[in-house]
Amino acid sequence: MNRAPRKNIVIFTWHSEKNISLLTQLLCFLQNVCKANVFVVTTDATGKLRLLEDRYESLTVNEILMNYTTDKTASYSAPPLSDEHPIDLHLNWLYTPKDPVSLARPARTATRHYYDWKRQQLISAYCGFLRDANADSVITWNGSLLVTGALAESADLLGIPTFYMERGLLPGSLVIDHSGVNNDSSIAGTDWRINASTEPTLAEVEALKTYCQQLGSSGASIVNTGQKKNREAVLAQLGLSLEKPVILLPLQIESDSNIQNNSPYFKSMEELIRSVTSVLGGTGAQLVVKPHPEDRSRQDRIEALCSASDVRCCWDLSLQSLLPVTDLVVVINSTVGLEALLQNKPVVALGQSIYDRKGFTLDLDNKTSLDALIHRALDALWQPHDNPDFWWFLKTLVSNHTFFYDDQPGLTDVKPRLCETLLGTKAKPVTPMTGKMQELISTNETLSQLMRGEFTGRVLVIGPLETIMEEIPDQITILNRAARPLTFLSALTHQYELIICMEWPSSPFLRAFFTLLRAKRKIILG
Repeated sequence: MNRAPRKNIVIFTWHSEKNISLLTQLLCFLQNVCKANVFVVTTDATGKLRLLEDRYESLTVNEILMNYTTDKTASYSAPPLSDEHPIDLHLNWLYTPKDPVSLARPARTATRHYYDWKRQQLISAYCGFLRDANADSVITWNGSLLVTGALAESADLLGIPTFYMERGLLPGSLVIDHSGVNNDSSIAGTDWRINASTEPTLAEVEALKTYCQQLGSSGASIVNTGQKKNREAVLAQLGLSLEKPVILLPLQIESDSNIQNNSPYFKSMEELIRSVTSVLGGTGAQLVVKPHPEDRSRQDRIEALCSASDVRCCWDLSLQSLLPVTDLVVVINSTVGLEALLQNKPVVALGQSIYDRKGFTLDLDNKTSLDALIHRALDALWQPHDNPDFWWFLKTLVSNHTFFYDDQPGLTDVKPRLCETLLGTKAKPVTPMTGKMQELISTNETLSQLMRGEFTGRVLVIGPLETIMEEIPDQITILNRAARPLTFLSALTHQYELIICMEWPSSPFLRAFFTLLRAKRKIILG
């Protein structure tokens, strides 16, 4: 009996150990349960080697650029540099938005031309790679940045179904959506019911209620940072009065795509604090400002804005410690808003997200109405769980878009339909273009053996291999920024079985040095 050929899925992930750990169970599920071939595109050689150690086929973005960029980019030659109109590269191109106009600084003409050229270069290379991989579907991370958005554009050009993924909106999960993430999700906005699941039954609502209660009692959170304390200890530490309502104001990272793209009224967290504190007068409310844990660089400025008698700045307590003492959450579009809704806390949404504009939040539609909106919220202090649409939304989020790492009793996540969703769609027929894939797979096998300690022979690695390999075998020599000049000179005298350059050197001197090194095989990863 002939078996159906395996389908091929291409997934993009950032190279950090944290991001790769988020994907491990999904990759295992796709390979072992869905029986798919998975190719992981990552941003750095360290990420590629981590993935190869676990036997996942992986390519860096720069590997794809080096192997698959074709003549199609010739008409998009890079603009010349000039002193009058320098290219604005204050952000690495790998991490810039799809649209350079949305960069923090005004985009210069040369900068715009450069990014247009880089986008066309990426699309050309990605198209060649996707053809050669015979990709049946593509999953890209978020899609809001140039390097991830270009992958989605390339798949669309080839008629390959595209999905978007990010760290889950619920603890211990990933979120997957064919339209996008956050405000680009298929269930964001007022028309969310068009893409919703069937309305939940009474039994399903009870299961969802139990899930919310378990989250509250366990203290589980999407971001488990900060000290966990009980309600009485939090009230005492922050000096909060039981006689006055408490507003929680979680801050976000200003450079995050959620703020840049989906927060029309507030781009600055300092402006946000000033605006909300100015509303407190006459409400009798207390405000707890919860800065983002990764925003410590401006701690003094944030705390200076929280000096009023009814304002507290709280860095060190966990979200799950603060929610029990909170009467109202005012948020731009952070996942904190969803976590608050799960705990039946009323939410005022100042920006656009997946959970606002559905009837169970109060939403800002004009910056000048902030005062009236917060006063209205404090007067009402509704319970989101009383709204049937909340449970319908939550069921849809869980069953259609959430990949839980661990089974949740009583809940059905996206796993049963994921194989069909990713592999059942009919992609546009494509024909392998270059045949380079087998060569890249062969290289991956060699590197995988190296990472697992199975490679024999003398190896020279140019780059920070020590950051991902705990014990360096005697046969491996590392040349990095900490290496002594004598080590560089000694490398020129040896014949190696394999030389790995983790990143193509930008310096002409180092490129010349690389060409002088002797080896049976040289591999450039980035």
